[in-house]
Amino acid sequence: MQKRTPRTRVDRSGAARGRGRRPLVFLLGGLLLAGAAGAGLLWLMRPAPVADTPVAIAPAVATAGAASGLGDESVAAEQQPSATPLAIGPVNTCVAQPQFLRALNLGDRPIIGTGARTATGFVVMDPESGQIYQDPTWDDAGDLGPYVYDRRGNFYVGPSPRTNLALNPVDKQNIVYRIDSQSAVMAPYLELPAGLPPSSSNPFGTMGIAYDCETESLYVTSVAGSTATEEVGRLYRIDLTTGLVVDQLDGFDGFGVSVFNGVEGKTLYLGSARRSEVYTVTLDAAGNFVGLPQLYTNTTALAGGDSRKVRRIQFTPDNRMVWSALDFDFTLRAASVTQETVYHFVYVAAQSAWVLEKVEAIER
Repeated sequence: MQKRTPRTRVDRSGAARGRGRRPLVFLLGGLLLAGAAGAGLLWLMRPAPVADTPVAIAPAVATAGAASGLGDESVAAEQQPSATPLAIGPVNTCVAQPQFLRALNLGDRPIIGTGARTATGFVVMDPESGQIYQDPTWDDAGDLGPYVYDRRGNFYVGPSPRTNLALNPVDKQNIVYRIDSQSAVMAPYLELPAGLPPSSSNPFGTMGIAYDCETESLYVTSVAGSTATEEVGRLYRIDLTTGLVVDQLDGFDGFGVSVFNGVEGKTLYLGSARRSEVYTVTLDAAGNFVGLPQLYTNTTALAGGDSRKVRRIQFTPDNRMVWSALDFDFTLRAASVTQETVYHFVYVAAQSAWVLEKVEAIER
């Protein structure tokens, strides 16, 4: 595991750049949702589910070391955590709806997602009428994975192959795309440097993505270049004010990722794509990484937990944390699974700890 501070410039020279604006496309019909490893779907402004029946667990289990496959954990931190108290809670509360939604007349609570079985790429749907909107550029990158949107309503998303590589060629899987809030056009935003060249044995690149309003940071996990014997994935911090990769951790195949302000400061939570483990990374005031990922827990150690990999980590305004885990083994077969294990936690500030409330199995 290594920590680097690269300066990778924005690549906005993709095929979508320079094209004339294409007409809007509306589709009619029901929306079937896929259970792909990277697929995501949400209600804009939808309240988070409330869990019940708390069961206490330890806030941390162990630190990263040889047993976890992360190597030497004694690398000195390049920066120190922030001493300034932060408001406890999620760091993405500034996000705004995209401007292009206003012209679509798709109801008050449109569904936005990347998990439609009836359409490739990004879609928006009116849940009442079933009407679906898809800009012509939204399928340019093939099947897409998790996404976030920022304070201006711009979306950021990465590709995620689902059934074949015809739509998702392996050399195009480590690119972050941006959907403009006003025009709705999707274009390449940044191509991330991979640890090793891609191969058909591992068709995946970008895996998880998170946004921090306070530092204007985009965090992206990637497994590009990793093999059955080599873990060369990377965790990137992208500064959205400059469009540069300003911090990077090497040698970790990350999955789900998100950031939370706790009593002790800003912490990034990180699922492993190889193991049924969740790690934490301390962040400084600028959002940069302080030290290496530290093992938080193995999901098999939790009551009701199993060995699925945590592919999504979400925080709610009422300080709850939700992990969605699924079977994943770097194959397209794994990308089409429909069963998930969902873990619900609540934050107890007095203890600076997360308390497990319930674990449930879900069929997507």
